[in-house]
Order: sequence, then structure tokens, then C-alpha cells
Amino acid sequence: MRRFNYGKKGNLLRYGSECPPAYKIDHLGELPFTSHLFRGTKDAVMNDTDFNHLVGQFHPKRVHTYEVHDYNHLDYVWSETAHHAL
Repeated sequence: MRRFNYGKKGNLLRYGSECPPAYKIDHLGELPFTSHLFRGTKDAVMNDTDFNHLVGQFHPKRVHTYEVHDYNHLDYVWSETAHHAL
């Protein structure tokens, strides 16, 4: 999983390289608390492969995943039904 791709020129300006850097997620398994990860069934940003890779970085006993039907990536913030769905 990499940060946002601004194109070669934009990446050089923002990141100092033509390719966006990978997110630093290797420490997530050390977190001492339970994490809750939500994914919408219509998420256009986080695909199944990336989500499963992210989940795999957490300690298996300290991560819970949820799938929210018909939600997209930012619906958790903007949806008028978020207070019911989550």
C-alpha cells in the first residue's frame, strides 16, 4: 500500500521520488489495544487485497473487521445513515 500518487512530477515535489512511498504499517502488530477496521462493499479506494494485507499487520487477537453494505470509502464521514450503520 502506497501513499497517494500525484504523478512523477507531483511525487518528486511531495515525496522526493517519482513513486509514492509505502505506508509504514509494520508496527501495527505491536499495538497494545484492539483496533476496529471498517470497509464498505462499494469502496473504490481500498480493494480486498490491500484491506486483507492491512488486517494481517495487526495482532490477530486485537483486530476486528466489519463490512458495511453499500458504503464507499468516505461514507463513514459523509453519510446521513452512518450513525445507524456503524
